[in-house]
Amino acid sequence: MMMESFPTINGIDPQLAIRTADHIRSELRPQLLSEFAVSQQSCDGAKRLVDLENKIEELDKYAFELDQYLVSSGGLTSAQHQDVVLNEKRRNGSEYIEATTELFFSAESLTNVHGPVMILYLATLAEEILNVGEHISSLNRASFKRLVVQNMRLHICDSSVGFTDDVAQLEAGASITGKFKTNQGRTLLFFGVQLEGRPVTQLANFNSFAINILPAGFAYKKSGDVYQMTLSTDIDAIHVPQHGFSVAASLMTILDIVIIMMFRYPSAAKTNLLLRISELDLIADLPTVLSSGLTIEAIPRESKVYRINDDFNLMPVDYRFSPLEQKFKRFHVAMGNQPYYRVVNT
Repeated sequence: MMMESFPTINGIDPQLAIRTADHIRSELRPQLLSEFAVSQQSCDGAKRLVDLENKIEELDKYAFELDQYLVSSGGLTSAQHQDVVLNEKRRNGSEYIEATTELFFSAESLTNVHGPVMILYLATLAEEILNVGEHISSLNRASFKRLVVQNMRLHICDSSVGFTDDVAQLEAGASITGKFKTNQGRTLLFFGVQLEGRPVTQLANFNSFAINILPAGFAYKKSGDVYQMTLSTDIDAIHVPQHGFSVAASLMTILDIVIIMMFRYPSAAKTNLLLRISELDLIADLPTVLSSGLTIEAIPRESKVYRINDDFNLMPVDYRFSPLEQKFKRFHVAMGNQPYYRVVNT
């Protein structure tokens, strides 16, 4: 499908809009991103790269407007209500599990899978190897190594056992790595590898709980070096999943709130990416606790910014939910002026 053959969005039939968006996500964008990556690695001429960049920019402009239409139409499920689909599972007791995802894009991140969504899937899968009375207590660490546009094969193991050699060798190609801690003292290691030819096609709406518990317009206050957002004490039950927040959905939502806070930091960078985060603790009874008058605080450590490559700088940011947490934890943001497709396959 050539750009000129795309249907006009104004007045488009809703079903045609869905089919067109699915075609872009499942075929057109993955093909262009693959061609761009090959051209980068093979040192094709500058003209070829510019031509591909122009095609990607043109496609993304149309796709963004189309996705905004789908989001505003009200027909999309909010991220916290979305079903988590995991297929082709293989398990070894409480020591190891792997599965293939059916991920979704969300309105917060239309061209690559949102980090919190990946954590939702990983935590959901990890819960299948927990012992009786055991639950995940924290996302101890997560590193986002590549932007995700394909579905993934997820691998999780008890750290005391480790991955078998045949699985461990796959981690070099991982798009996300990290570990969960549990209330029984276990550490669960995880990583996810994208599957070529398995593009992510589903689209969800914003995490409406995270959006609505934050102040209007995501307004923040600044006290010295500390950016502050006070969470709402009035959250409508419609934003809470029917059976309450699972541990996985809670971790996703907490991380969603942290990321929204991160993007309120004034920055001239074209692209801001969450690179890694540590000690994201589970908040039990999420709606009650978060709506009790908490304030999320963040301190960008501008004096500790350093260059990680020709295109990106890395900035540490300390964060906490006050007064629930006394200690600041840390995440790292990569900031640069290159568009997402220049890093999607790096």
